[in-house]
Amino acid sequence: MVNERNTQRREARISDQQFESLVKQYRRSMLACASRAVKHFVTEQDEEWSVTLQAFYEAVKGYDSSRGDFWPFASVIIRRRLTDWMRDLYRHREEEQEEIPESIPDDENWPGKYTIKDEIDAVQGELKKYGFSFFDLTESSPKAQKSRKKCAVVTAVLVQNEELFHSMTETGTLPVKALVCASGISGKVLEKHRRYIIAAAIILNGDYPLLAEYLHMVQEEMKA
Repeated sequence: MVNERNTQRREARISDQQFESLVKQYRRSMLACASRAVKHFVTEQDEEWSVTLQAFYEAVKGYDSSRGDFWPFASVIIRRRLTDWMRDLYRHREEEQEEIPESIPDDENWPGKYTIKDEIDAVQGELKKYGFSFFDLTESSPKAQKSRKKCAVVTAVLVQNEELFHSMTETGTLPVKALVCASGISGKVLEKHRRYIIAAAIILNGDYPLLAEYLHMVQEEMKA
């Protein structure tokens, strides 16, 4: 799977169709990365998205597998290009003698600070295809310690197995039978906590650092 993705990225350097496929694959992470970089929620209608696309294209062209995984490399370029763009924007405003800060503010002083609400809004869009809302998770989240442990094991398997995660995102359903085989956890547990497992996997496989902080047990299983 990793080799297949690397091949896609090489082909994307010369194929518009392949590049569009990669944009679709990484769209969620790109938007989240851009939102964090500029400290406010970014949509595909914003100018920041155009800058992000250009930076992503630059990353595709410049990627070399010896640099490590692709997305960390691409996210660095996206953040750098957006920072450069913001500085140019401020410089232009200064030339017009507008009252603006001398430098880009830090996270604490930025008025449009990227918040957990922004992450919830973003993940809401992803959960629609699975037929539930982020706020439905209260009912399906495991309460007992034993249940939380089992769900953590299943979610860790789902996040770390690219084939299973891809199957879920493509079909919009949890691959219960395959997960039972891979994790050893009963299908009854998976069905009962299906929504929680799906949401947790999406959060941990995406760029949702604030929400991910609430999934300590799953992250510990991923390290095991």
